[in-house]
Amino acid sequence: MFHLLRKNFKSIIVSVLLASLLWLLVATGNRYSYTIKVPIRIARLAPGKTLANSIPEWAVLDVEGKGRALIASYFYDIGFNLELPEVKSDRKIELEKYLNFLDVPTTFDIEVKEVIEPKSFDLKVDDLVRIKKKIQFEGDITPEDGYTLIAHQFSQDSVILEGPKMLIRSLSHVRTDSLYLSGQKTGFRETIRLREPAPGLIKMEPKVVEASFDIQRLVERIVYDVPVKVINVPADLSVESIPPFLALRIKGGEKIVAGVSLEHFRVEIDFSRTFRPDKDEYSAIIYTPNSISWTESIPGIFKLKIKRK
Repeated sequence: MFHLLRKNFKSIIVSVLLASLLWLLVATGNRYSYTIKVPIRIARLAPGKTLANSIPEWAVLDVEGKGRALIASYFYDIGFNLELPEVKSDRKIELEKYLNFLDVPTTFDIEVKEVIEPKSFDLKVDDLVRIKKKIQFEGDITPEDGYTLIAHQFSQDSVILEGPKMLIRSLSHVRTDSLYLSGQKTGFRETIRLREPAPGLIKMEPKVVEASFDIQRLVERIVYDVPVKVINVPADLSVESIPPFLALRIKGGEKIVAGVSLEHFRVEIDFSRTFRPDKDEYSAIIYTPNSISWTESIPGIFKLKIKRK
């Protein structure tokens, strides 16, 4: 028996394959009902218009066709490609009315019996615009003790957004992905991705930027002979600060501190807001450059010398 099987092995295999092929031809030639899932795409709207809301990604269809056509459909990108050049405003799309936009070869002989879901969906339309938006850094850079972060700067300060007018105009800026680092002692560069405000609705260019972070050693210095100015003085009075100068202990990055001079500081006493006849001592408001703070004013209290003109 085993000898006969070995002798006729090839004949048996050929017979099984032919029988299977014959069954497949018969089976795939029959018509079947089947449920398929296809993508929904908006291929075109009226010139100058764009999609302003998210639409369903997929449609579920009840179809009928020969078995071989249904098998072949798995290897073809069947989907709704909605060409809507007349659409200039919002409308409801009922998919049953757009079956002619179902991209499927006629040779497949597949018939749509029913749109199962979604039966319809809202299509919102808006003007297509291109607008620049500022980039905002998200995260926290914490230098090593004794160092300070002076500033960060992007390779470009803004990005171009293209999409629906109302949605883009509602955005004040575009944020970066969050970046958290600690223990930094020197400046560095980092490539950071930007968060897309509304993927699928808004196109953004670029999608990544390079950020540079300026980190400097924290130092102190005393600046002498900073003039004290009395402001908002009535026209009939002459008012001077006693003393007319102060020394200021400042703190900041070593390069910034080394580069400042007297004209970078402003010290003011606001006469109209602070003067009272029964008051003898006054404080000054001290303005310093960005990235510089002051820790001590010598003196901290002033008197006013008032003369009538």
